[in-house]
Amino acid sequence: MQKIPTDRFLDFCRSLEGEELFTIARRARFAVKVVDDGLVFIPALSNKPRRHTRSYVERMLEDFSNGSEPCKTSNYSHYTANPSYQIALMDRYTRARR
Repeated sequence: MQKIPTDRFLDFCRSLEGEELFTIARRARFAVKVVDDGLVFIPALSNKPRRHTRSYVERMLEDFSNGSEPCKTSNYSHYTANPSYQIALMDRYTRARR
């Protein structure tokens, strides 16, 4: 899979701000906001923000491009406890680019 450029990915995420989004596996609702240092995810259930710094975003994008099972949450759990939100966005990004 081709590497996803971080700035393009963040621009794509910015275009989704205000939209109701869903994780892949559990279909949990969440929202995303792009901030200076990365992404903030707001799960609908808890409404407690979860932050991915730019370095987390970049490392997950790199692994997503290289992985054999890119949408599997356990592939990213060493970066963050909340990978499912970014995985949903990466999957959506790649589908939009086809």
